[in-house]
Amino acid sequence: MLLRVVLALLAGLPLVASTPTGRIGTFDRTRLLNAWYSSPAWNQVLKAKTAERDAARATGDRRHVKSIEHWARNQQKLAQRQLAGKAKIDNILTTLQPAFAQLVRQGRVAAIVEHAPAGVATVDITPQLLDYLRPAPLRAPSRPPPPSARNIPNR
Repeated sequence: MLLRVVLALLAGLPLVASTPTGRIGTFDRTRLLNAWYSSPAWNQVLKAKTAERDAARATGDRRHVKSIEHWARNQQKLAQRQLAGKAKIDNILTTLQPAFAQLVRQGRVAAIVEHAPAGVATVDITPQLLDYLRPAPLRAPSRPPPPSARNIPNR
């Protein structure tokens, strides 16, 4: 239990009550970053900021437009630094808190960290996190099959 508390605190994750399995969940940082920055959740953030900028531009609020453009440049720099391993991924981990809590509640892992100490039983939860960030698959509308040639009347 103490190991779980220490690891969760080091990872900046909340402690979630569960039945500890003794396994620590880990994830692939690069795959997680790529999934986040191409996810519908990040796309919604960008759409909201774009709409906010467009509204400010329409009202002539140049100061607000510049602040949003500054935010966008900083987000791009942050993404680049995160991919290079030079910045924390707290913005993504915050978004993933519900997925982390669900994995702990299901008893799949006792805690989740990016890097577990040597000698600790781990399980890679990257696929589950990628599923959480991925949109539901789109279904093609069902169409009736085309009529066969013999069902077409001759003219």
